[in-house]
Amino acid sequence: GSGTQTFSVAGHFSGVSSYSLVGAPAGVTINAATGLVSVTTGSAYDGTFTVRATGAGGGTTDVPAFVGVL
Repeated sequence: GSGTQTFSVAGHFSGVSSYSLVGAPAGVTINAATGLVSVTTGSAYDGTFTVRATGAGGGTTDVPAFVGVL
């Protein structure tokens, strides 16, 4: 069915000033301030993308993420 599922990535990082997504499909977004990822479940998707955390000093950390929507 359609709707939105959410999960937080904030617990996987420390000292982060903002979050972003790289290569995420349509319907997958992130709250830049909180690290809360939202996935719209109206269409099927199965694959990986990157969560990018940017620290106060400008350095970045990239972590692969997987989402599957049936």
